[in-house]
Amino acid sequence: MFGKQSVAIVRGETGARAVWLRGSPGAFEVAKAIVVTAPPDESLAALLSHMRAAKIPLSGLVLGVPGSAATLRYHRLPPVPDWRLKLILKYETEEMAEKSGEPLSSDYMPLEIPESAGDDDVHLLGMGKEHELLPIISEVESVGGQVRKAIPCALGVVHAYFAGQKDALDETVVIADIGEIESHLGIVREGRLLFARTVSFGTGELDDLLVRRLDIKMEEARKVRARAAIGKLPDELSSGFDSTLRTWGGQLGQLVVSSVTFCRGQTKIPNLEPDRLLLAGPGAVLALRTSISTEGIPRTIEPLVPRLGGEALAGNPEEWAPVVGLAAAGIDPRARILDLLPSTFRKKREFRERTRFLYAAAAILVLAVVVEFVAGSVEHRSAKEVKGTVQKWQGNLNSWDQAERTAKAANQKFKERQARLKEEILTGSFHAEILDEVARSIPDAISLDRIDAVRTEIDGEVGIELHLTGYSDNSEGQGIVHMETMRDHFLGLSKVRRSEIEPGDLTEGSYPFKLVVSPDEEMPDASKSKPRPRAGRGRGI
Repeated sequence: MFGKQSVAIVRGETGARAVWLRGSPGAFEVAKAIVVTAPPDESLAALLSHMRAAKIPLSGLVLGVPGSAATLRYHRLPPVPDWRLKLILKYETEEMAEKSGEPLSSDYMPLEIPESAGDDDVHLLGMGKEHELLPIISEVESVGGQVRKAIPCALGVVHAYFAGQKDALDETVVIADIGEIESHLGIVREGRLLFARTVSFGTGELDDLLVRRLDIKMEEARKVRARAAIGKLPDELSSGFDSTLRTWGGQLGQLVVSSVTFCRGQTKIPNLEPDRLLLAGPGAVLALRTSISTEGIPRTIEPLVPRLGGEALAGNPEEWAPVVGLAAAGIDPRARILDLLPSTFRKKREFRERTRFLYAAAAILVLAVVVEFVAGSVEHRSAKEVKGTVQKWQGNLNSWDQAERTAKAANQKFKERQARLKEEILTGSFHAEILDEVARSIPDAISLDRIDAVRTEIDGEVGIELHLTGYSDNSEGQGIVHMETMRDHFLGLSKVRRSEIEPGDLTEGSYPFKLVVSPDEEMPDASKSKPRPRAGRGRGI
């Protein structure tokens, strides 16, 4: 009945949830939804077991990546070619991986902000901690499942909003998913994602406040919160709880205001004023029962209740919004997602998708051969007919063999291209770092005309130089000083081993110069081989 479907799973501190969604934005239906309550180290296994019993597909799952395993960063960059953008963001991921000492998966997406007052493009870069993702993915595969995408939970609640509308609404909304130990906030304008973040704040902060204000133990504080959420709090605790809840609501309000301020600064949209605040997650019920109003908070505050058909969701519907959003993100027609699936599993997915048609063709071929054989046996065909059938399918087998050789040749071309890309990274990462530094740190007195990259490779030894040419303003008699300051600045970078300035003669109030920057103490002997120059023009960085 439905052309598209997706299954998403999310593991929390006290349990896990799964939603099987079918349809399209504005017309989604829930096929099945499951929630289990268990400690974190047991909840995933229990959820997968219940999913298998309920006949929910375990292949092609969308995994919600919590904030503890994902990092979201924003980058403002001048418009650059796609290959350079990929190189810059790849360099950023490698830098973060080097600092953290662990491998990171990554993905990025451009943000659509035509109303921005700035000329730069804004890109959202997501990085996933592979040491936290791999055990979860392996546990899913151990029971015959398969994770197809790993999407940050910060995007889940945003897609829960998208899922309810077939067409974009003319409004700006702040969406807050209030969890147990972390909350996710997103800002959407006219169907476009402007901002998403994860903060260490949730119902756990309310429990801490209850422990201090009511002088009770943590276990009792959690019970008090749970009873208040269903409206069964004893009268003697109501006054103290309501006061504590107002304090917690004020903290939540400040997080919303700071997120709007941060978004306004990143997007350069001066008139960014939210029309509504939508609340979701386990803490939404309590947040809606207190005042979180402060300056900058929208007057309209509502629960985010996914508009879905099909099976009813157990409990409060706003608690399901994050996992419903992740399932919707898995089949989002505009692909407004970050996929943090580790590269090992991503390659497996790509291989499966490339070769799936081959398996289907093989099955059809085998079935056809069997049918022909059985038909020939039943009808007692003559030897000539049997021979003709064999020749026919021999031709099919030859075609299959040719298709296999073609696929192998394509894979070989892919491997060769991958090797070439690895070679380019040797020069590209250093090139991108210097370009990034030029955009940030070149003094106003320096004017760059040209940036050339020279790469020399001799017997496997690679040498790289960047030649920066331009002029140094001498109107205040500091032209030489400006050049030397720039030279010393680049020499102070961690990957730069050589920074040399070659000034020219004073001309019309400025000094022409050439600055040579290299990660090598010296270039390979150019007399042994012909260098391969590559050049880039201007300050388009």
